[in-house]
Amino acid sequence: FEVLDSVVEWVEANYPQLRRVVVTGFSAGGQYVDRWAAFSPEGANGVTRSRGLPLRIIAGGPSAILYLNEERPDPACVPDEDQGANWSCSDFSIPSPERDCDSLWNKYSIGLDGLHDGASSEGDLRHDVNQYLRKSMD
Repeated sequence: FEVLDSVVEWVEANYPQLRRVVVTGFSAGGQYVDRWAAFSPEGANGVTRSRGLPLRIIAGGPSAILYLNEERPDPACVPDEDQGANWSCSDFSIPSPERDCDSLWNKYSIGLDGLHDGASSEGDLRHDVNQYLRKSMD
């Protein structure tokens, strides 16, 4: 994710009149932006690192989102029929054994499980995320 961090820094450095930064992606780009938002230090407290400009992150149409804990929407939050534009549900829980998808429900790329598992080489996503998490926890 350091590449996108560098792009944000470059834009800030080369456009001094800039008043805010928007990072957006759609579909696979939305998934990338979603994960970047979770693992990058950019955007902490809603601002960029170098100049402190307001940073808005828009992840459009990702086929999956990254959950930061083990809770998922309850089955009642995923109805089989359209509930209308104003319908919402805020009931979350840890999946029961009968709906835990063979214990894969929290694996990365929709959860955080597996990011510390096994060895991986430099340049591999797991390695890069592990390196970032280690730096962040020190």
